[in-house]
Amino acid sequence: MLSRDQFAAFAQPYITPQIERIHSHGLPALLHICGKTHRLWEAMADTGADILSLDLVDLEEAKQRVGDRVTVMGNVSPSQTLLEGSPEQIEAEVVTCLRKAGDSPRGFILATGCEVPQHTPAANLEATVERYLTEVNPPGGATNQQKVTGNGEEHALFACQLYFLISRFQQQQQLMVRDLFAT
Repeated sequence: MLSRDQFAAFAQPYITPQIERIHSHGLPALLHICGKTHRLWEAMADTGADILSLDLVDLEEAKQRVGDRVTVMGNVSPSQTLLEGSPEQIEAEVVTCLRKAGDSPRGFILATGCEVPQHTPAANLEATVERYLTEVNPPGGATNQQKVTGNGEEHALFACQLYFLISRFQQQQQLMVRDLFAT
């Protein structure tokens, strides 16, 4: 793990220009660094990233420390929960993530902490999405949003951000691939 000083010396000078380049195309920039990055959150936000994808950390602490500067993204455990867990365990972790960071000031994106393992059962992926949808828009038209986060507006905003992120991320990838082959 890099210290904050090492990150500032060896990583940030190279990450920040890439984020600026992504922004020059009108796209949001997502920064993911695997592992326990709690010592680096402020420095990660200093790169100009719009979204911090977090792995193996406390989302509530991340929300408190950098949630006013970036959208917090994470962090259902990809291996322990998503790959090996039961749908019930996944549902519980989704609710925990929503309760900890669902009301983050700049938004929250429910996701895995890292890559989805190749052999993840489809039922587990479905359980993740279904539980999220149930928390945000439960059957019968009532809302669990206030129960989960204390404020339903963040979840409505989250749904928009997720759609935006997916479509813009696809564009970002296309631009990056195009630029890679153009040089």
